[in-house]
Amino acid sequence: MDTIPCEYLSLELSEKWIIFGFVLCHPSLANKTAAELWKQALTSNLVISLFRDEVLYITPPHIQAFYESIKGYGKKMN
Repeated sequence: MDTIPCEYLSLELSEKWIIFGFVLCHPSLANKTAAELWKQALTSNLVISLFRDEVLYITPPHIQAFYESIKGYGKKMN
């Protein structure tokens, strides 16, 4: 039996890509399974270093503020 070599991603890296993916493709959050995956990934409270002492916090309140800043999303999120 042939096996395919594969590399496992850490949970932290997987959560980071899930968050980035849904931030960029937010309409897919209408899917119930996708929304549950999104909520689970957001529990990690991701912090991304941008430059030296500049960081980007990815937590539920920050993400909600981001979506509310998009025209028309303020009413949908509340």
